[in-house]
Amino acid sequence: MKTFESIFGFLFDASKLAYLDDDELKSCCKNLETALRSGDVAE
Repeated sequence: MKTFESIFGFLFDASKLAYLDDDELKSCCKNLETALRSGDVAE
C-alpha cells in the first residue's frame, strides 16, 4: 500500500491536491508517469 500511496497519494485527497503548488504537482505527475511507464505500480 505504501507504494500506491507514494505514487497515487496526491490524488486521494482533493484538498491536498488543491494546495499543491505548480512545482509540487508537476513532480507528483512525473512520478506517476514514470511508475506507469516502467510498470512499478504492479510490484
